[in-house]
Amino acid sequence: MANITSKELMFLEDNIKMMQNSINFIAGVSDQITDVSLKNLCQQCVNHYKSDINILSRFIENPNIQ
Repeated sequence: MANITSKELMFLEDNIKMMQNSINFIAGVSDQITDVSLKNLCQQCVNHYKSDINILSRFIENPNIQ
């Protein structure tokens, strides 16, 4: 198994940062929403991004994963 390249590492880090920014934005929007169904949708989006961040983080922690 090959290690990830520095370019791939940068790609992973950039995507994690973008997802974290999205989480922060969605959480801020969710605080201003009164509709329960929209709040639930926002929470689902946040959970999805957090899951994706965990997956991408594993590639950084263990670059030999394929």
